[in-house]
Amino acid sequence: KESGLELQREGLHSASRPPDQAMMQPMEQLAAQVKELQRSDPNAKEQWGAYTDLSGGGKRDPSKHTPEFLQGFLVHLQSGMRMQVDTTAEAFSVAEAVKAMQRKSASFKTAWRSFCMEFGGGTNDPSKHNLDFMVRFFDFLGQRATGGAPPMGMGMGMGMGMGM
Repeated sequence: KESGLELQREGLHSASRPPDQAMMQPMEQLAAQVKELQRSDPNAKEQWGAYTDLSGGGKRDPSKHTPEFLQGFLVHLQSGMRMQVDTTAEAFSVAEAVKAMQRKSASFKTAWRSFCMEFGGGTNDPSKHNLDFMVRFFDFLGQRATGGAPPMGMGMGMGMGMGM
């Protein structure tokens, strides 16, 4: 009986090893699934950011979370319900950057006010706008900087009379 008991213990002991390994495998698979979703689906990437900001301490790397956390995210994503992304730290940071740039640059402040007047109902406070609105403003600036006008210093008489 002792040898049978020892075999039972060994069997229980060795049987407890595969579930540990089995738990690791789904974790790796779940992390890979979340990473692939982020690469292939902009909505999933946005929702992952909101989900981790709200419940995961802002850690964006799926491999740093538990299988339960990852599974919870996948269930959320499959439910079709969307988390409010604008309440994330990212939106707050962008609003703070807009405020700081308004204080530092008169040209930026003028561009922001004009954009808000035309597209934002005249509301100049960045914290009153959602993240999408602020991103559209920066996109607008980028288009203006690269689209219609030559880069700064080019075509504005620069280089004239300087031996060029």
